[in-house]
Amino acid sequence: MLTAKRSKTARSQDSAAPSGKTNQTLPKEPAASEMAVDPDNVGRVYATVRHYMCNERLRLAAAALMAAENHTVPVDDLKALVKTAFELLGNRPESMSALLEQCAKANRGQDSGVDGFENSSDEHSSKTERRSAHINQSRTEWSLEALVNVELANIPIAPKGFRKALKTNPKAPQIQYLIEGQHWKVVLSDKSPFPVSLQPVITTEEDVAASSSAKAVAKKRKRPTTLPITSNLIENALIANEINAERSKLQSEGKYCDDARDIQDPPTVLPTKTLDQVSGYLKEIYEGIRPSKASEEKRSRFLKALQRIINNNFIGLDIRAHFFGSSVNNLGSSSSDVDVTLEISDTNECSEEELNGITNMSKLARVLRRKGMQNVIPISGARVPICKFYDPTCDLHCDINFGNMLGVYNSRLLKAYTLLDPRVRPLIMLIKHWARNREINDSAGGGTISSYAFSLMVINYLQVAGVLPSLQQLYGGVERITLRVAVSRTTRRRHWVRGKDRKKDQTKDSTTEDVTTVLESLRQSYFHADVSFLEDMNSPLLSSYGRRSGMMRLADIWSGPDGVASLFYKCLRYYGWDYSYLPHQIVSVRTGTVLDYIPPDLEELKHKTGMILVVEDPFELSRNCTGGVTDLGRVVQEMRRAVRYMALASGGDGDPLKIVAELLEETDGMKEKKHNEAIARARSARITREARDSKGPWRGFQASNKPLVDTPDDAAGRPAGVARRIIPHTAVPNWRQAPSERKTCARACAI
Repeated sequence: MLTAKRSKTARSQDSAAPSGKTNQTLPKEPAASEMAVDPDNVGRVYATVRHYMCNERLRLAAAALMAAENHTVPVDDLKALVKTAFELLGNRPESMSALLEQCAKANRGQDSGVDGFENSSDEHSSKTERRSAHINQSRTEWSLEALVNVELANIPIAPKGFRKALKTNPKAPQIQYLIEGQHWKVVLSDKSPFPVSLQPVITTEEDVAASSSAKAVAKKRKRPTTLPITSNLIENALIANEINAERSKLQSEGKYCDDARDIQDPPTVLPTKTLDQVSGYLKEIYEGIRPSKASEEKRSRFLKALQRIINNNFIGLDIRAHFFGSSVNNLGSSSSDVDVTLEISDTNECSEEELNGITNMSKLARVLRRKGMQNVIPISGARVPICKFYDPTCDLHCDINFGNMLGVYNSRLLKAYTLLDPRVRPLIMLIKHWARNREINDSAGGGTISSYAFSLMVINYLQVAGVLPSLQQLYGGVERITLRVAVSRTTRRRHWVRGKDRKKDQTKDSTTEDVTTVLESLRQSYFHADVSFLEDMNSPLLSSYGRRSGMMRLADIWSGPDGVASLFYKCLRYYGWDYSYLPHQIVSVRTGTVLDYIPPDLEELKHKTGMILVVEDPFELSRNCTGGVTDLGRVVQEMRRAVRYMALASGGDGDPLKIVAELLEETDGMKEKKHNEAIARARSARITREARDSKGPWRGFQASNKPLVDTPDDAAGRPAGVARRIIPHTAVPNWRQAPSERKTCARACAI
């Protein structure tokens, strides 16, 4: 209230000013777009925007209730209506000018005029404002309008606690809504499905008499806050209701719809002129991300060095290191990490206890640290236990595991598809590049789709479109190659063992062997994976595809109705609009189709409801490659964003090359991530260089300008005047490691 008192005093002084000064022209107040932000009032501006948006949320909710039947809507449906109505307004309040005017008053330190706004006299509010002003000092150079727009983008119109947001504070004034000259109020129910209703405010004669007779009580009682609801808001709510009805229908069919514009399908094909322009730009990007010969040679040196480390530390065991993943499937880029699996040969006769000791990730981590690897992190609790590390010599990040030969066969299958048609490799690499830049290619921490799953989705689209066959269905070999995995009941660690199935005409003795295998499975659980597929590109079954690829010119590969640019657009449109995200719609590269039923190996999907993406692994049929996707909506939104941008480029509303460049632009989060990775690599290189240039295990170190002086206890066992031994940052305990690893690192740091 101090600000209000100051404003009243200022007005009284202005009214008491001499009449001769009243005719002087006062300086014109600058517009909000030109007004600079006052650092002392940043918090007040933020509070004004937040309070205004709270009132806007209530006004949109009241308009939606007024447009609904019986003026009653369940709270979840009301939340969706408010969100859609706000989207129709352009994600901005109905009266942006009124908000900027109130923020301008708050920026000048005056009363913003917002009903219920707590001024700086409130202790909690003043602390919040000072803290906001301290945090946002860097934004004080912006204009007031820019600051308001940034804050509007950070305030959700339909927060998670939407029902709580509709409730009014008992100590605050009651909120009423003025609609066509009548006052209404919102009433919330405490029973499921928690309906919200809009009821008229009825004033009885007793209330009028009580208010007139008890003037003292009326002064203490706070007057209700009245929010006007315009006819435009009610019309907007009616449109939002129609959009939500159409959206509910699409979602019941498995079609994702999270934007008011999503109900309009984009064009199925792009004009030839646009494809010719876009294809050249996409080709340049592909040439830039394709791995060079130098990077391939570097990976080869890395694998040979890693094989020497394994041979010198696992003496007497036949263990071979194999690349899998993007390093060998013809789909990796120069910046891709490497994936390595260590194959334990069948000639090694080891018991289960010995095998568990050999495949222990903590033991492998100790070996890698001794050999100079950095950022070594063993992850024993993963589905396939791995160990992450960084090789400073080759500048490569690696994920290594034991016995995952299934990954090797997966990589060979993807490589076979890339060799079958010259358009497959650039198409998958461009989609992976786009997904990585848009931060939807992080299955481990981001809850989105992995690179492997993206590759399977693109191949399945090409199979549905008639570009590729199913190499597994075309396989006609006599013997089917299988892999067997043994899962120990004690450690639950998986070991992949190579083997071959018997022919169908098995003898009686072989049947006995099968019974024995079943009895052994009581102690260990085995899984058989059929990894057979047609790998011979010269097979007569693939002659038609080979002739088609040989007849394609370089221009046909990239441009034209079936070129890479067109397939890029059609693939994203297929998964953005045409594909049904339902549990019984399964992407199956194995069959070359989209399964419309749930196979026996994926019976757990029968209990799934809602929208879900299921990508079947070609070999391990019980695995859903997108089972860890938790943010499917963001993935589909990015697909639709890309399709809209390419459709905009074909409409002649700008330079197509600039539009496509913006389509592939990195998000702010990805830019920050790459910046942090560059800093980490430079730090690792510096530590490695210092360790290589140092002489002996002890070297001097000075963290400041003052010389280091060791105490007698601290300097025991060291040369005089030499500081504590410097341990690289990789030896610092990492709490994601096993407890034994943390103890080892802690002892190393205490040297």
